[in-house]
This record gives sequence, C-alpha cells and structure tokens, in this order.
Amino acid sequence: MGYITVDGTVICKAPSEKELDQREIEQIVSHTANTWQSGRGADETRRDTVQGKKAELALEGFLHRRSQIQYLSYDKFREDGYQKHAPFDGILFRRDTAPKLLEYLIGRINDDVAGSDKGQIGAVLRKELAACGVYTMEIKSSSLKKRDYEGVSALSGEEERVVEEDGTVFIYVRTEEEYQQIVNNIKRWDFFVYPYYKRKSEEIQTFYDYAESVRANTPDRERQQSNWRFLHDLIVAEYDNACDIYTRLYFDYETGEIYFPGYLKKGDFYKKPRIAHMPGGKSGQALYYMRSIADGRSFGEIDQDIASWHFGDEAAYGRLFAGDRRECIRCGADLQICNVTTRRAYRYRCYSCGAWYDMDEVNGAGR
Repeated sequence: MGYITVDGTVICKAPSEKELDQREIEQIVSHTANTWQSGRGADETRRDTVQGKKAELALEGFLHRRSQIQYLSYDKFREDGYQKHAPFDGILFRRDTAPKLLEYLIGRINDDVAGSDKGQIGAVLRKELAACGVYTMEIKSSSLKKRDYEGVSALSGEEERVVEEDGTVFIYVRTEEEYQQIVNNIKRWDFFVYPYYKRKSEEIQTFYDYAESVRANTPDRERQQSNWRFLHDLIVAEYDNACDIYTRLYFDYETGEIYFPGYLKKGDFYKKPRIAHMPGGKSGQALYYMRSIADGRSFGEIDQDIASWHFGDEAAYGRLFAGDRRECIRCGADLQICNVTTRRAYRYRCYSCGAWYDMDEVNGAGR
C-alpha cells in the first residue's frame, strides 16, 4: 500500500472490505449500543463499523510500514464477548516492547473491563499502561462532506501512476493542489472527546456551563473550594480518565482514499478547555471537548514524539488548565480564577492591583 504526505496529512488507498474480519464486524454490529446515534438501524451501524475497521486497518498498516510503533485493536484481545462498550479503540506501543509485559498489561485491561458494568478501565490502570509505554487510543472516522471539497474540481477520470521510493505504487486521481485544498478544509474541523462527568445536555453550551453543573452536583465541602482548586481537580479527573491519543480519519469515497490529518495528545484538550455540541443531527445533545485538527501532530513524526509522552506526572498536570500559577501582567502578583456569573465565563483577577484578564490574555493562544 502506498502513502503520500501533504502538509503533514497522510493519504492512502482505503483497504477493501475483503481485508476485514467479517465475523468480528457482525459481532460488533449485533452488540452495538447507539449511545448518541439513537436512530441508527442495523444497516447503518454495519456501514459505520466497516468504515471504522477500515480506518483502523489503514492506520495499523501505516504505522507498521513507516514507524517503530505498532497499533493493536482492542477487539483483537477483548474477552467480554462484545457485551460491553469498548474502553478505547486500540493501544499503541513500540515494537521492542517485551511480549510478556504486553501480555500482562492486556490481562490487566480485561480484568478492569470485567469488573466494570460499562466496560471502562480505571484511571490507575491508564497511568500504569502509559508508564509502561503502552498508550490507549481513540479513532473516529468520518466521510468527507460537501464543505471538504470546496475549491476542488470534479474528478476527470484521469489517473497518474507514481512509483514511490520503496517500490510501492500510489495512484493519484487528484492534483497536488486539490489534495492540499482538501487537507486545508479538513483542518477546519476538530478532534473531540467526551467529558467525563456528563455526556449529554441540552442546557450546557460551554466549559463554564459544564464546570458549574459538575460543581452543583459535588459535596458541599468540595464545592466550597476556591475556583482555582475546584477547576484544577475537575480537569485532572477529566485528563486521568481520557485516552492518551485521539485521531480522526477521513474517507474520500469519490477516490477510495483515506486522509490521516494527525493526532492529538489528551492534555491538549484540557489546556484551554472548550466544550460544545457536535454539529449535525445525529449527535443530538452529546457534549464534547474540542480542539482544532490544525493543532495536531503528523503521524509521520510519531517515532520522535512518543519519547516525550509523559502522562499522569506532576509536570503534565501543571500544564493543564488551572494547573499552575499565573502572574499579573501589570504587577507580577499571583492571579486568581474567578467565576464571572454575569458573563458565564472564568477570568483571572489580580487582588493586588485590581486588574482583570480574559484567559487568553494570560495563557496565550498556544497553551
């Protein structure tokens, strides 16, 4: 299978359905609980499952051929008979990971799932996995929509065969400029992850709404904590219970290709938390933390990146929202996070000189 890279986005031909495990697919379809697409029938669920499995297979193939990282689908080692919701899509680990260690950790995963009514694994196990260099991953797959083709001409039917350096062949059916335009269009979208405490709400529109909703349902003693401590504890809980890595893969059904626009480490969702409803009729009232795909890292850089993945240590917590001290730009005194009810927002306040700041003024757009 050939791969090309356009501005960090990997593109390849989608695997054929013949390459998939049809028995596995039917097992998944028959046990799928439509958590937010309540109207899906069996046929639509099967199409979505096939698409998701093609995405997994394509990513697995790329990592195997172009990196020292391996991907292993949760469905390949699960022991719950597909009865419970999967706690993640798969795991990433270096090829030189000791087989005995991997076997032990997989056993720990299945034990946690067996002890959970909903098929979850605990935050303690997530930390143990990451400490051993095994990272949980969530993969969402989507099809390119009308907006993703903006600026792209209709297919002409002409094909140009190009041979790569390693001898594999990739058949281009779009111009280089058209690939670049689609990549640019995809980067307007977001990576996303469910909030930990509440997944659906019509009333919640922002992270502020969400945090205040969580606060209202916490014990009185914890609720009375300073905004700084309450928000930091909230964000740490979200972080500790999230998968380590998130990605979205996009299918171009006009050309039979898949786009891998990159991946995001979980901490990036919680540096400047943004919560919203997913657009589109299927998602209903589902809530998500969101972060721009443009902020992601290319899969072509994963070998270099993985060495810097440190999840769950104090340094990682300090980089999260409300995780470390901020100084007043005017006088240098410590800032406090305040709940500005009239604006339904959090702002920094300096009790030394009286200055107020919006979050971005202090945190910076890139934090």
